[in-house]
Amino acid sequence: MQNEASQIDFSEAPSGHLHTIYTLPIQLRWGDMDSNGHINNVNFFEYFQETRMQWIKDNSLLDPSERSGFIIVRTECDYLAELKHPAPIQCTVQLIKVGRSSVTVQHQILDAEQPNTTYARGRCVMVWRNHETNQAVSLPISIRKYFEIHNP
Repeated sequence: MQNEASQIDFSEAPSGHLHTIYTLPIQLRWGDMDSNGHINNVNFFEYFQETRMQWIKDNSLLDPSERSGFIIVRTECDYLAELKHPAPIQCTVQLIKVGRSSVTVQHQILDAEQPNTTYARGRCVMVWRNHETNQAVSLPISIRKYFEIHNP
C-alpha cells in the first residue's frame, strides 16, 4: 500500500488545469485562529477533510457494507496566503489521478467572494482498502465509473 502512494508525482497535474468536481462553503470559527490572529495551519487539513468527506458522502463513494473504503495514505498542504477570520471561504476537490486502488485529489481553499484568491492548496492520496484484511484492493466498478464520468 505504501509503495503505491510513494510513486505519485504531484507535479504531473498543474493546479490551473484541473477540473473542480466538488465545492463546499466553509464557515470559519473564531477558535480556528492562533495567537497571531490568523487561521492555524492545522485547521486547513480539517477543512480539506470536511470537504473530502462531504464529497464522498454526497456522491455515494462508500461501501454500504463498510467492509472496505478509502483510507488516507498521504496528505500535504502548501500555504499560499494568510487567512483571517471571518473570511468567507470555500474548499474544492479536483481529481488528479485514478489508479487501480488509489485516487489522488487536490484541494484548494479559496476566497468565496474572490475565487482568484487561493489561501492554500493541498493534495491527498486515498487508497481503497479492505478493512478486514487491511490490504489495498481494486476500486469498485461503481466508484470507478464515477471517476470516469468526472474526469474531463
